[in-house]
Amino acid sequence: MYLSLVHFPLRLARMAVAVAVLWVLGGQTSPPLPPLRAADVASAQVTETAVNLHAGPGLQYAVRWQVRKGTNLALQGRSADNAWLAVADPGERSATLWIDADRTDVGARRYVLPWAGPSAVCTRSPDVQAALLAALALQGRARTCMSVTWTDLAVLTALSPTMDDRLSLEALHDLAGLTGLRAARIVVTDAYIAAGGRLSGLAALERLNLQSACCANISWPDHFLAGAARLHDLALEDMHYQHSLPADFLARVPQLQVLSLDAGLVALPENFLAPVPQLQTLSLDTRILTALPEDFLAHTPQLQTLSLSSCFHEITLAALPEGFLAHVPQLQTLSLSLCHLAALPEGFLVHTPQLQTLSLSPNYLTALPEGFLVHTPQLQTLSLSLNHLTALPEGFLAHVPQLQTLSLDTSSLAAALPEGFLAHVPQLQTLSLATGNLAALPEGFLAYVPQLATFNLDVYRLAALPEGFLVHAPQLATFNLDAPQLAALPESFLTRAPQLATFNLDAPQLTALPESFLVHAPQLATFNLGTPQLTALPESFLAHAPRLQTLTFADDYNTASQLTALPESFLAHAPQLGTFN
Repeated sequence: MYLSLVHFPLRLARMAVAVAVLWVLGGQTSPPLPPLRAADVASAQVTETAVNLHAGPGLQYAVRWQVRKGTNLALQGRSADNAWLAVADPGERSATLWIDADRTDVGARRYVLPWAGPSAVCTRSPDVQAALLAALALQGRARTCMSVTWTDLAVLTALSPTMDDRLSLEALHDLAGLTGLRAARIVVTDAYIAAGGRLSGLAALERLNLQSACCANISWPDHFLAGAARLHDLALEDMHYQHSLPADFLARVPQLQVLSLDAGLVALPENFLAPVPQLQTLSLDTRILTALPEDFLAHTPQLQTLSLSSCFHEITLAALPEGFLAHVPQLQTLSLSLCHLAALPEGFLVHTPQLQTLSLSPNYLTALPEGFLVHTPQLQTLSLSLNHLTALPEGFLAHVPQLQTLSLDTSSLAAALPEGFLAHVPQLQTLSLATGNLAALPEGFLAYVPQLATFNLDVYRLAALPEGFLVHAPQLATFNLDAPQLAALPESFLTRAPQLATFNLDAPQLTALPESFLVHAPQLATFNLGTPQLTALPESFLAHAPRLQTLTFADDYNTASQLTALPESFLAHAPQLGTFN
């Protein structure tokens, strides 16, 4: 009835020693060394005096056999929870029996064995169970939890087509058998981590959104991502209480290209990004991070998009390391929303000649370095809003001829703009300018930007607009004008606005509109008039706006209008008007 002891082959014995060392150092659930294969785990030796072999993976199954200490059993696989081993029946080699894995010497070698026996979907965490059954149903494989096979699980590529569902992992075998899974959205619980849970067996996983249960600062186990070596898109979201990450957190995902971290990190490990040299997109919302490691980006030469945000706490990142961008020559998009960033390093953009989008909003910048944009000739989008800039360098835009979008909203800017401010950006299509100090606009301000399509102008002290203000903007389609001190509009204000479709005018001091106000704006579809001091409208106010769909009279403060009467046949020329307030 008992099997005789058979010595391990020399090769297997050496591997067993190596795995045993790993097991002792990393805990029982540590993953095996990469060279170990399922073919190498041929047998397991019984380590207790007398051990029962069951008909299934659990004590509830009938006892079919009993083996003594030292007996070698041929291995066939493992259970979904990794607690039981499928072995060849000693009395009938074609049959399968089950042994408690902890009563053998298999240790961490069990993790290279294939799944065997029932898939045990019914014993998984409730939302995981529901997601698996729903995903199978979408594929036309309607199942009950008892009827799901390992083959069913292996063909699943995503648990939710839109990645909206979040799987809360609690049991160690929640992810067992999902060898074909490519995309998942997972919530990691303390229970799962405490049990030694990892993302083992997810060899096909490419996109992972990882979250922690509320208010948890997880102590990640070593090589948590080791089972997802093909991962190229990783997001850690809403981990506001996660204050640190292991230095080797990314060590087993060398193909990673997209990394997003939304966490309450206090610091980042040195060489944190060293294992992911193929990284192309990095988004870091750190909240309370006060400093970045030296050479933070030294190992990511292919980086194309970088976004840093740290605005949650008063004591946040206020300075960048020297040579911060020196190792990312392919960078195309840079966004720094650090709130307390007061200055930029000298030569900040010297090494980013391919930069196309730059956002430095919001920060605490009071000045820009000389030659700030000299080395970014391909720049197309620039945002400097919500800073404390008092002046702009001479020739500020002289080296960015491809600029298409400019946002400059800062209350501290000087009372005048440089002459020819827009002279070097003929391709500009969107301009946002907001300042509390600007009292006048230069003559011919828009003469250099004939392609301008969207113009947002918010100027508190501006009392008048130049004659022919929009003459050189024939492509203008959207115009938002907020000018609290503006008392009058030029007679020819909209003379050259044939494409204007949306016009929002907020001018609480304005008392009258030019007689031919909308004559040259036949495409106007949306018009908001925030002019509470206006007492009358021109007789032919809407006669030349046949496409008007929305007309409202309201300013930002809902001030009561002084308008007491409307012209005769006021709406006769606006057949498409649908909203009128």
